[in-house]
Amino acid sequence: HQSRRTGLSPGLAVVCLAALLAGCATPPAPTNSIFLPPPPDEPHMQYLVGFSSEDQLFSQKGFRNFVLGADRSYKPIGKPYGVAASHNRLYVCDTLGATVAVLKLDKRVLQYLRSRGAGARSLPLNAAVDEQGNIYVADSGREQVLMYAPDFTYLGALGRKDEMQPRGVAVQGGKLYVADIRNHVIRVYRLKDKQLLSTLPKAGSGPEARLYSPTNVAVDQQGRVYVSDTGAFCVQV
Repeated sequence: HQSRRTGLSPGLAVVCLAALLAGCATPPAPTNSIFLPPPPDEPHMQYLVGFSSEDQLFSQKGFRNFVLGADRSYKPIGKPYGVAASHNRLYVCDTLGATVAVLKLDKRVLQYLRSRGAGARSLPLNAAVDEQGNIYVADSGREQVLMYAPDFTYLGALGRKDEMQPRGVAVQGGKLYVADIRNHVIRVYRLKDKQLLSTLPKAGSGPEARLYSPTNVAVDQQGRVYVSDTGAFCVQV
């Protein structure tokens, strides 16, 4: 009855809706290349694309096909937080789905790092990958760092109840660095046996080295540790 009042046939109304959804799903390609920072500064980065699903990243027509029933492989990313890249894969911590989305760029597919029981996640915030492809996930909800093999097999966890609250994680030089916001330190583990080697700042360091709210951590090839300290409103090195 509504289609008679509007003068549209039901079939045409469905086609218009699908076209509208497809237009909303895939952001239009920029007409000009976007470089950051903009001129007159020297550019260091170029914006390429934004995406929130497998179809948006790998196919321009994926969402439209999904709506019309031609493609049922639509795989969304709900609320992304931390991201890591290694071995031609992109790892995105999805706090809404309590999972890690793994985008295999060479195979053009997205898989979820799903696990039940002991390996189930609660609030994955950041991830890191070692040279062998093992995955380390800082889970603030479980208050542990969860470890998985390259094939997503659960390997175990670091941290006991109330021991720490991990927010960030990084891998470099055979060591695992964990930003522990509960104890205001960076915990440094040896990857080979997962033994705790030390914490940063070191004992006896002056007040200027204090960490207030370490949330994210990165390590360069020279071993310098960069900590995003939201409590101190700065990056500590």
